[in-house]
This record gives sequence, C-alpha cells and structure tokens, in this order.
Amino acid sequence: MPSTGKLYHHKMKLRRLKETSTVEEQLKYLRKRHPLYFDIRKISEEQIVDLLQRLIFRMRYNKEMGDGDELENV
Repeated sequence: MPSTGKLYHHKMKLRRLKETSTVEEQLKYLRKRHPLYFDIRKISEEQIVDLLQRLIFRMRYNKEMGDGDELENV
C-alpha cells in the first residue's frame, strides 16, 4: 500500500496473550500475522516491545488483584 503521509490504525488481535506470555513470543506472532505493518519505516520495534510489556504487566496485575485476565481501560 503506497504511503499517503496520513496516519491510520490497524487492529492486531493478540488471542494468545496471557499473563505468562513473553514479549518475544508475542512479537514473533505479530510479525507472522501482520508482516506488512512491521516495516521499520512504519513502526519501531521499541514501540511494539514497550506496548507488549505494558499489556503483559497489566494482565499479571489484574490476575493478582483477582480481576481475571480481562484487559480493561488499557
């Protein structure tokens, strides 16, 4: 898809994400499922790693607090 200079969103579901997941396995999964969006010119790996770390931390926190493994207000 040629770049138009506009920003847009692309949803990427993390169906396998659990509180025991590692960033590496989730990053590999996303790259496999959405290869067009992981070009270095589109998004940096640091951004994805940071987001995955925050999501996994939030899931662990929710589990410890007894909220189950649902992500709310992330």
